[in-house]
Amino acid sequence: MEQTHHNSYFDSSQCNTCFNSSHGSNFFDQDYKMLNILLRGSEPVQIRTSPVLFLAFNLPAMTEAESFGAKLITNLALFLKIPANKIRITNIVREGTNARRRRSAGLTVQVEIREPPVQTSTNTTAEGDQQFEVLKNIADDLGRAAVSGNLSQSIGFNVSSLGIIPSPPSSSDPSWNNVATQEVTREDQQVETVKTVSSLMVAVQPVAGSSPGPLSVQPSIMALDAAMRFH
Repeated sequence: MEQTHHNSYFDSSQCNTCFNSSHGSNFFDQDYKMLNILLRGSEPVQIRTSPVLFLAFNLPAMTEAESFGAKLITNLALFLKIPANKIRITNIVREGTNARRRRSAGLTVQVEIREPPVQTSTNTTAEGDQQFEVLKNIADDLGRAAVSGNLSQSIGFNVSSLGIIPSPPSSSDPSWNNVATQEVTREDQQVETVKTVSSLMVAVQPVAGSSPGPLSVQPSIMALDAAMRFH
């Protein structure tokens, strides 16, 4: 969320000094799922929401000397054909670290793709619908690229899996009712994980039926990733 009356915000990690910020400054606490706004005096603050797509790229081990942040954003922007300033790396989680080499066992790079808040009070519904559709198409494109294996080649990094938390729909979308009626909690949203399909395996062999006619037992095919795990 961002407010538009005053164009400033502060980070929750800097909250020991945030009370010196200007009227309307704000941050969203990811742990408590709560928007915090600093108010001074009686001047109103107008809050406008902006849709956000959350991504998590699982990458192989890298040394601290290997810089990848700017390159990942640039390549991702080129692949998606969107401005790079809409993409932001929010966190990097290292699965484990070799102290001698300072090399992690693997990385999870958390990324936000954010549409700017609608700045006018007119046509906000139409613009909100358009923003939601843009982020939905981005999520679909990334999911297809991850399954086919084209994502790694397109962004220049070996992506073992991709986690996606889609942006909630606009309030005018028919699916909004499903979102609005869900219980509000502080639990993290469910992540949809996508992995590259490396091979296909026939799990159930077909069995012929009476001829002519359908098979008496239909075949079942499993998609496997590089670790031969079923998805």
